[in-house]
Amino acid sequence: FILAQRICNCSLNCGAAQAEFTHSSPCLGDTMSFTNTTSGYAGLYKWSFGDPASGSADTSSERNPKHMYASPGTYTATLVISYGCGGIPDTARKTFTLVAPPVAAITSGKDTTLCAGDSIRFRGTGTGIPSWSPATGLSRTDVSDPVAKPGTTTTYVFTINNNGCTDRDSI
Repeated sequence: FILAQRICNCSLNCGAAQAEFTHSSPCLGDTMSFTNTTSGYAGLYKWSFGDPASGSADTSSERNPKHMYASPGTYTATLVISYGCGGIPDTARKTFTLVAPPVAAITSGKDTTLCAGDSIRFRGTGTGIPSWSPATGLSRTDVSDPVAKPGTTTTYVFTINNNGCTDRDSI
């Protein structure tokens, strides 16, 4: 009877529920958030994070769970919903690669005082896509080694982005 009651509570446009979800950026050391975007009515949720090394933390029955992965690698998260309006279970899977966070570093040497008109080449290191800010006084912002010719005292921030994981250093 409870099952029938759940089915009756569905909207008038009653069709089978379709499992779907999104997740936050996969960066090692961050807790990943999984957001259930299932369409239709689903009364029960069963998640598997594809991380058997996490033991009992590899599964959840929460609507929008969180999970922390301990190692970089490729994982497949699975959501199985049941008790949809049509009573038919549905499954959604997403595969993603969890990457170690990059380490951004500026290796231009010690702090330097520049006189008006002087310039210096910065050297940023790290695995990923580089960017510098602010753009003022820089030859480019999308390379690891721009030339800086600031007009005033300026702190530049070097950022490395590796698959959504970022790190910053400043000079």
